[in-house]
Amino acid sequence: MRQSNSGRTMMEMIGTISIMGILTIGAITGYRHIINRYRANTIISDVSTLAVLMISSETNQLPEKTENYEIIFPYENDSFFGITVDNVSQDVCRQIISLNWKEPVRILFNEKTIKHCKEINLIDFVFPKNAGIKQFEKCDSADDCAYPCFECNGIGICQEKQGEIIGYTDTTHNTIKSCQRCPQGSSYVDYTTQTECQKCGTGYVYADDRYCFNCQTKNGAFQNMKVSLSECQRCSNRCWTKGGECAIIDPINNPDNNGDGICDQLCPNNRTLLYTDADYKNVFACRSCGAESYYTTISECRKCGSNFAFDGKYCFYCDTKNTNLTHPKTSSNECGRCQNRCLNELGECVFFDNITVFRASDGQCISNQE
Repeated sequence: MRQSNSGRTMMEMIGTISIMGILTIGAITGYRHIINRYRANTIISDVSTLAVLMISSETNQLPEKTENYEIIFPYENDSFFGITVDNVSQDVCRQIISLNWKEPVRILFNEKTIKHCKEINLIDFVFPKNAGIKQFEKCDSADDCAYPCFECNGIGICQEKQGEIIGYTDTTHNTIKSCQRCPQGSSYVDYTTQTECQKCGTGYVYADDRYCFNCQTKNGAFQNMKVSLSECQRCSNRCWTKGGECAIIDPINNPDNNGDGICDQLCPNNRTLLYTDADYKNVFACRSCGAESYYTTISECRKCGSNFAFDGKYCFYCDTKNTNLTHPKTSSNECGRCQNRCLNELGECVFFDNITVFRASDGQCISNQE
């Protein structure tokens, strides 16, 4: 007589237990992920709140040190402060650094030496003291960020958009016109500030208290724009002239052999160097050839080419219509550089018309009466 036993085999029981174990591990892992995410968000929220209080100078509300948090000021120098978070687990640390952090916040790990998460971590959040509260406002979408050029990041805090700066309506910089992309090609941003322009990074220059332009621009208006030395040194393809212009480097005509951002020549070709007085010690400006170049030198005048002559202080264009330069006194050799002029008996380099005044082979003037 056959007997049948009900129940599970040993293999079935082991399989069932294994499945239950996998599901349990998965649930625990998911739970841990949620908890770590919550802890990471709590740290970020706490740090943001402390940063706002610090920036708004409401230091009377700030405990110098609380559990796991410590405010450090100055941090590196008086322009920055830090909020240190201690006892951060490895998984929470990974949650924090996985977020899309941007300037002005910097995050330093484990006393600035180890750049990855350890089992227990110390994290420094570093903020600029003058960042402005607007950079740490809470948000759910970009609509919650009222300030131009800001967006809502992945952790629900308003942060500045990368590659965009503010343009104003005029040089007072009081009324915002729009948020504009950092200039590319021949474009530029007008009526902006130096602080805004520098957000575009190196390779951008601020000039004339209003313009932000790309160092590589082909726009003729910015080929020799007058700027400070420090601004010009932001361009690897330009050097600063003693006339205060940021000129494009040319290995032949305008070299920067020292690599210090200062042009070896005082002014590039087609530009003459002007001084403030006849002592030739204080530089006034670099100016286009053909302009009234007061207090310049003969060597600077030679950069303008063969159709320019020097009278001791002016570098003048031979065809100039400037009444002050229609009869400059100069040497025979200098006057001879002008094919439309001759040197009269007074030592003046004047126009000849081949009717009443002629030019002799030696460059001297001959009148029709002679």
